[in-house]
Amino acid sequence: MAPRRKAKNKVSDIPPEELKRVALLNPAAEELAFVFDIPLTHAEDLLKGEEIQEELLKGRGGRRLSLKRAQWKSAMGGNVAMLIWLGKQDLGQSDKGTDGEDAIEMATKITIALKEMHRRTVKPEAAEMKNEELEQAEEVAA
Repeated sequence: MAPRRKAKNKVSDIPPEELKRVALLNPAAEELAFVFDIPLTHAEDLLKGEEIQEELLKGRGGRRLSLKRAQWKSAMGGNVAMLIWLGKQDLGQSDKGTDGEDAIEMATKITIALKEMHRRTVKPEAAEMKNEELEQAEEVAA
């Protein structure tokens, strides 16, 4: 059986560097009590202190920065979903068209227009075969 860690009797027994490290995770009182093996009431008191509040704010900032760095790295690695999400967050982009159309409606209209352009440029007999596809696409859009 592993020896049990000696419980810390006072908040001041917690090394400041360990507290800073844990602050990155924005811990709740229960989590602080577990990590530092202190009574829950001590952890609750600790969270009320100005010093820990400042460390928690710094930790939250560090965590957000790390998350943004990971998101950026993911987007630059070609993660399309992350590129879209960052475009929406940072650039104000959206899935809506200029007059409120959603992306599916817009894509359907573009598809219909492209098929119509293609139909006009191919041989007449080939255009007849594609006509059914065009009608199906128009039904979907309607």
